[in-house]
Amino acid sequence: MVYLPRLIRLRIIERDGPLVQCCNNLQRLIRLRIIERDVGIHAPLLTIIRLNIVERDVGIYNHLLTLIRLRIIERGDGTYNHLQRLIRLRLIERVDGTYNHLQRLIRLRLIERYVCVPTVWGSYTFALEDSLRTTYLDTGYNTFVRPLANVEVTIALNLITLNSLSISDQTMSIAGYLTMTWSDERLDWSSDPTYSSSIPAIYSNENYVWRPALIIENSVKDISVISDENILMRLESTGNITWTPSGIYVTHCETDVTFYPFDTQECDVTVSTWGYTSIEITLFIASEAVRLSYYKENGEWSYEGFTTTSATNTREGSSTPQVSFKLRFKRRPAFHVLNSLIPMVLLALLSSIVFKLPPDSGEKMGYTLTVLLAYAVYLTIISDDLPSTSNSTAILTIYLLLVLALGVCYLLTPKSLGVLSVIITIYVLDCHHKDEDVPVPKWLTRLSTGCLAKFACWKDYKCLCGRRVYPDGNRRGYPKETEMKGNHSDEKRASFNDKECKHDSLTWKDICHILDAFFLRVYLIIIVVMTVLLLLALVIGYVVK
Repeated sequence: MVYLPRLIRLRIIERDGPLVQCCNNLQRLIRLRIIERDVGIHAPLLTIIRLNIVERDVGIYNHLLTLIRLRIIERGDGTYNHLQRLIRLRLIERVDGTYNHLQRLIRLRLIERYVCVPTVWGSYTFALEDSLRTTYLDTGYNTFVRPLANVEVTIALNLITLNSLSISDQTMSIAGYLTMTWSDERLDWSSDPTYSSSIPAIYSNENYVWRPALIIENSVKDISVISDENILMRLESTGNITWTPSGIYVTHCETDVTFYPFDTQECDVTVSTWGYTSIEITLFIASEAVRLSYYKENGEWSYEGFTTTSATNTREGSSTPQVSFKLRFKRRPAFHVLNSLIPMVLLALLSSIVFKLPPDSGEKMGYTLTVLLAYAVYLTIISDDLPSTSNSTAILTIYLLLVLALGVCYLLTPKSLGVLSVIITIYVLDCHHKDEDVPVPKWLTRLSTGCLAKFACWKDYKCLCGRRVYPDGNRRGYPKETEMKGNHSDEKRASFNDKECKHDSLTWKDICHILDAFFLRVYLIIIVVMTVLLLLALVIGYVVK
């Protein structure tokens, strides 16, 4: 037996006793035709040699240790303890015991032509891992020494949820965790056969393994190195290390409220090194930069996407690498439209309706004050929703400034239209209740008869001429028909009418009606035009962004 010494060392054949009588496994090997009775080697072994499963020069199963570790062959007796299972699976024929399906297994890549078996991890024992930790972590490993001259760290952001996006405070709060990967050659045991096949990875924490010192550079709550000894690091046999520290990240967000409440905000999460320069650590963004496997939608903001950037920042004379994840969120406007925008427009319309009430009803002043009070009460309800930033001005704020009569102070703008309505209403009521003996000023008469009455579409503006205020309070038009009888010709009547039109005047009640009709139309036109422009601007901004 040429291969007998090696078979003995592998415990396939017992050392002591005759070759056939004392080898308790030899008969079984012979029956399985793995070893021929007369020749001493299995005839199909030459085929296996040709397939490089057994080396020609060595003549032993050079992958036998792998088979043993995979528990396909037991180290103690050297027999195929899984042979029955292989027979049931028809991987080995029951009759002759040869690997007649070996070619099929090779074609199916269940057995590789040059490796013999696929890479499968062997048996694990805690003692083996303890030995590995002692060898690679406890002996000569320094957590303050970086593994390479330039360590390449790949970072990805795993987003769990958006907690809040405050427009007034210009902050964004998200819950998530970072996925960091780097390589440490000191922890590479892939070439060590003692551990590589049985222990694919172990776990440790930052107290025993070097990690890059990183910070969230634009954080507004906690500016410190990302650290959590409770989060385990995964150390793979190839030396690759994966760490996923989690947290609540509150960062600064430069908000743009131009199209509030149809706005879209973009907020950054910027990660940079702390202490290490760009010569010592290089930051890379993972191919899947922002991961949403566990993301839960926010009720007010919808996630729209992200962009990433890599840059180098100068800090204290040294360049430090940084990566930024720009998250884009769009506001869900339904709540603000129903609770803010529509009530504002309706209140603006109510302010103009005050000019439709007749002065004699006695409710004109009360209605105006009620609208003014409604503004004050509603202001307390929506004040928390209105943005208070000065970096950009909301179109809705400009709308309020115009509709509410050009208030100077933002806090006073909701009251300005009401104040103007009160002033106009007081003046109209004063005109209505003036004594008829008091003549209407000529400038007011000319203004009323010239443009106000026509613009207000007042039904009696064509009949304004020929009216005079008499001391008894009676308002009369043209002279009676009996006075025009006699020798007066048509030419004289026309001359008389022209003369009367130059000197007659309106009553105070006429002035009151003209002013009401004029301001009603002016207010309605301004409010409708500005409301349409506001909605168009908001919709265009919402669609474009």
